[in-house]
Amino acid sequence: MDIVSKVKNVEKRVKKFITAQYIKVLTTKLSKRIQKSKKQYNSIFGVPRGGLVVAVYLSHRLNLPIVDKTGINEHTLIVDDICDSGSTLYEITKGLEIGKNLILDTACLFFREQKSKFKPTYWVAQAKKDWIVFPYELRSE
Repeated sequence: MDIVSKVKNVEKRVKKFITAQYIKVLTTKLSKRIQKSKKQYNSIFGVPRGGLVVAVYLSHRLNLPIVDKTGINEHTLIVDDICDSGSTLYEITKGLEIGKNLILDTACLFFREQKSKFKPTYWVAQAKKDWIVFPYELRSE
């Protein structure tokens, strides 16, 4: 099941456009934070859609394979581009039947701490009031 966040009141927020170069900088910082934790992962799962971009960068940096949902195990790192309300990461980790009381580690580039009902294991940037727009979200109209 693909989970797509519901967007509310985007028009009222200031849009902050993130560049591909900045994503590279953030994923480098994120990979260093993950390595510093000394936790051992054997694979990465990228949440469709934005999480796939982050997963590819981290896969190269951490030398880990990307797996689909059927390949997730207790040593898989779940990644997304942003943890806004926390609903996506919460639903994905809750919905996985890997083991009783197992909490999977999660990572994202941006975390909206004051609003989120889920706290990722790793993140590198705070999302404040701005609406984050990633380069792969831009549409030509």
